Amino acid sequence: MDVISAPAPASTAKFVTNSLSLCFPEFTYDPGNGFDVWYNHYENIIEKDGSTFDDPVRARLLVSKLDAATYARFTSHILPKKT
Repeated sequence: MDVISAPAPASTAKFVTNSLSLCFPEFTYDPGNGFDVWYNHYENIIEKDGSTFDDPVRARLLVSKLDAATYARFTSHILPKKT
């Protein structure tokens, strides 16, 4: 008889994160509709469905939804300058 065990918490969290990521589109910067507009549109999904996530997980989820150009601008703004 096969025994099916419950998924490990890490794999469950990864599954939930991946599922939630599919619920809203990638963010592409548009001067007329900035990040605030995009976030406000999907805030309910992020806050309610992601309520079990701590802030670092939620931040990684949001950063993963940035398009390549926006991600580059974001990282060049927050990371220390290379000398």
